[in-house]
Amino acid sequence: MKLILTFLMTLSAAFGQDLYHRVLPNKLIKSGEITISYRSYPDYLKTIITYKVKGPLIPKKYRQGSLEQDIPIKYETEDGYIDLMLKGRESYKNVLLVHEGLSNGVHSVGIYPSHGNWKARAYYNSSIISLGWERLEVTLKSFPKWPIYSELID
Repeated sequence: MKLILTFLMTLSAAFGQDLYHRVLPNKLIKSGEITISYRSYPDYLKTIITYKVKGPLIPKKYRQGSLEQDIPIKYETEDGYIDLMLKGRESYKNVLLVHEGLSNGVHSVGIYPSHGNWKARAYYNSSIISLGWERLEVTLKSFPKWPIYSELID
């Protein structure tokens, strides 16, 4: 029984707390939502961005989806973002991470998967729980001129 309880506690600790964002409207997108979740492994984080957008001009097959990307475990804390700021960029597995700025304590980080189907810019704030991404911009290859902008729901 003690072994089962220990296993369940370890398993639950491996999942990070989800972040919920609202999608900001633009000419193509009327509304929507994004959920950002992650799972910790010994040396990396599996980030999962699930999106759902509404807009009359968006084909049905593009209105929702899920994007996954592995990033180094160090991005679970601000230390990883500070390290990236000092380096400027970092390649990890099939992704390029680029520190694109720091403003009012918020790190702007470009996430560029090698497959090119999407790219993102995450805004990391150490005062935000979980991954700390208070804002997110996701650009899908299918709609390069209309990025999905989102912000954390209070």
